[in-house]
Parts: sequence; structure tokens; C-alpha cells
Amino acid sequence: MNIAITGHSRGIGKALYDVLTKNSFEVAGYSRTNGFDISLESQREEILNCSLACDVFINNAYHKVGQLDLLKKFTELWRGDPKKLIININSKIIHANYYIPEMEEYRISKIQQQRFIESKLLNSNPQILNVILGLVDTEMSQIFNGKKLKPNDVAEMLKNLIITRNIIYTQEIIIDVPEQNWEDIHVGLT
Repeated sequence: MNIAITGHSRGIGKALYDVLTKNSFEVAGYSRTNGFDISLESQREEILNCSLACDVFINNAYHKVGQLDLLKKFTELWRGDPKKLIININSKIIHANYYIPEMEEYRISKIQQQRFIESKLLNSNPQILNVILGLVDTEMSQIFNGKKLKPNDVAEMLKNLIITRNIIYTQEIIIDVPEQNWEDIHVGLT
């Protein structure tokens, strides 16, 4: 199985890249470290063109416009193809009912992704799996105190969802640390 992933050199993306390659998947990674910056339209087009033969696209790297644009473009490119799977990495911050100035642009972008995916819930081709994550122990979540998921645990779970995608079509999943109370999370050093 051929898989393309954005943001494969750090955090969740690196854990996914490592877990998938160790399990004999053919994985193409696209990150700024190897010349792919999703903030640039030309780079997003190149990722799309390089991933035509892939079975799975993991939309992991965040950019306020680029991540949603890639989601829309892959959905359109693979429209009507039941063999294709898009995994969109989203955030539980979309459900937070408090304002965090440092994360507002991020939250708005993730809400836009959520709305787009919700508009596709009744269309199963391509399959879209919206993964809503709680805090994950990455650079981005360092500003928050609170329990955090380990990137490798997230990667292992997603690997299993990829393997079973032709048996069970999972459209959305929320993954968080047991007993995490989001009302207790605030910005501050961990």
C-alpha cells in the first residue's frame, strides 16, 4: 500500500512515518525538510501530483490555509474512488469553549476542516477519516499544561485503522488521554 504524508519529519507525522515504514508500507513524506512547504500553492500542487498513485493521503502538516486546501484537492481528485483514503489530522480544540489567543488562528482553521469533512459524511468515496486529537506531546502543545498523548501511540492506532479500512470504514474518531479534563487545561509550562 502506498501512503503519502505531510509533515513527516516531526511530531505526529514522524511517528506515523516511522510506524508505517516499519510495517512495510511504501511511504512518501512531504515536509519543509525535504523541500515541500504546504503554505505555498505550487508546493501543494506538487504534493498532489507526486501522490497520484497513493492509496492513502495523511493530511497532517498544519498551515492555516494549506492543510484545508490539500484536504479539498485530494477529496476532489479522488472523488468517486472507493479505494482511496484521506486521513485528516484535526484537533479537539475545535470543541473547546474558551478562547486561547495563541491558538485562535489554528482553532479557526481546524473548525473549517471539520465543517468541510462534515459536508462529505454521506459520501463514502473517497473515504475520509477525521482524526480529532487531544493534546499530543509535540512542539505545538508545549505551551499547554495537561496530560498528553504519545505520538507513537497515536501512530499505532492510525496504522490499525488503515489496515482495517476495507472492513470497517471509520469516518471520525476522537483520541485523548484517559481522564483528561479540558476545562483544566491552560497555557503554561508543563
